[in-house]
Amino acid sequence: MEVLLLGSEGLPEGAVLSLKWGDMKRQAPVSQVGQNFRFNDSAAHPMQMKVEVLTPMAPSQSVPIDPAQDVFEVAFDSRMKVRLQHRPAKESQRQVVDIKSASDGKGLPAERLHLAQQAASYLEEHDLVKTFQEILHGLIVTKPDDPHLYVEAHLAKAKKMAKGGTARMLCSAGETDRGAASP
Repeated sequence: MEVLLLGSEGLPEGAVLSLKWGDMKRQAPVSQVGQNFRFNDSAAHPMQMKVEVLTPMAPSQSVPIDPAQDVFEVAFDSRMKVRLQHRPAKESQRQVVDIKSASDGKGLPAERLHLAQQAASYLEEHDLVKTFQEILHGLIVTKPDDPHLYVEAHLAKAKKMAKGGTARMLCSAGETDRGAASP
């Protein structure tokens, strides 16, 4: 089923329309006339839809995520704050290239096959394939003004995380920093 926002009036600036149908919730700013809300169900059987208007209580905050610190706090003012924790979500992580199968070397001479297997083992041992995949993904998504500075900063993060045994989360697609993110 799809519900279309045709218009609104009398709602405060920055208000968000929230629709809940069964267990699914969809939200969008009320200023986005024409916005559609899709639900994985049909209106063929009667069901109540919960409709809410949400208004901001404080200005939004842009928060840098440091992969070496999994818990962080966001203060909206002296009385309002939230404490959050980030962690990898296995189901949403990009697939890592299987470097061992790439080094199977079908048709390679024995000497080159041995070198490819040694290289694959080294890259896998130090988790370098995943590290560079994440850095490249971050470069493509964020398109920083200084890509070399971005790579340098993210390699420093990877090094820090490797030494500390910290959970992986280098380049998030949500980074909006046009330079390098702070390590």
